[in-house]
Amino acid sequence: MRIPLSLLSVVLAASAAVLGPVAPAAAAPAAAPAVDVRPGALDRGPAPSAPHVVGSTIVDGGRRIPVAAEEVRLLGTSGRAYVVAVSSGRGPAPRVLRVRPDGSTRVLARRTYGDALLGAEGETLVHVRPARRGSRVTVVDARTGRSVATRRVRGDAELLDVETGRVLLTTYGPDRTLVWRSGADRVRTVLRRAAGLGDLGSDWLAWIAGDPYAGGCTRLARVSDPSDLVWRSCRDAVASISPDGSRLLTLHKLTDGVGPRELRMRRADGTLLATYRVKGWFRGWFWEDDRTIVAGANGRSRYALVRCAGDDCERAGATEPAHQERAA
Repeated sequence: MRIPLSLLSVVLAASAAVLGPVAPAAAAPAAAPAVDVRPGALDRGPAPSAPHVVGSTIVDGGRRIPVAAEEVRLLGTSGRAYVVAVSSGRGPAPRVLRVRPDGSTRVLARRTYGDALLGAEGETLVHVRPARRGSRVTVVDARTGRSVATRRVRGDAELLDVETGRVLLTTYGPDRTLVWRSGADRVRTVLRRAAGLGDLGSDWLAWIAGDPYAGGCTRLARVSDPSDLVWRSCRDAVASISPDGSRLLTLHKLTDGVGPRELRMRRADGTLLATYRVKGWFRGWFWEDDRTIVAGANGRSRYALVRCAGDDCERAGATEPAHQERAA
């Protein structure tokens, strides 16, 4: 039945009297910014406040500590010392060293052909070596190098995270994700898939379900309950988790080669906050704090460490000629 216009006006007026003023429709949320990172054009900011490696030198504020190795990877700090994984083309097999501020070193682990991780507290080092029919995972005192616990697991093992008394690791062949309580020497399977990233402190676990080249999608859930799915993406993979677990750094799931052209900052629930783009690639990133990343940005003509938070980026170091490698 068609309502006469005069009657419709009466009905609407009565409804307004009962319901009160009608609020305007909520505005659509603003799109997350996309930031074009041009290393040579960015303003210069302070040097990174977190320790990092430039070439084969540990840089911590005004301190510079050269390490005699071709490749140096900073695992973290332990007291006033630094723990690094090192390797050289023709030198000794890969090792983990404790480097004191005066440059003197102590070998914490030798022949570490697999992964090595340092717990956030700086006291526990864990490394993996190939073993017959699997891998050997060893917990080491990061101050003395003394072996504390050892466990053999089936398959090729990769470390995801370490904290005092617990090791989160994933294995391939069979594919699964495990928590090893090293004190009691107990292993619990938390996921019957291999995971790509995990954080025991914030309880995050990320993995790709299925073949990423055939539609496999990233899933983010809890270590304590992987069935509690928090975020899912069929484009991105999780590359890093902020120290407090509130932010994610993601990249395209098929990224390979020298590094991605884009990095995306997200909340822990997957909400996109910003996209950082470079006309080359990003390589080697770390969290300066819970909201800020520092990454090596290789542009068309210049390379620099850049600091990005929200929709703002700045240089965190001097520029140098772009690295002549081809992006993936």
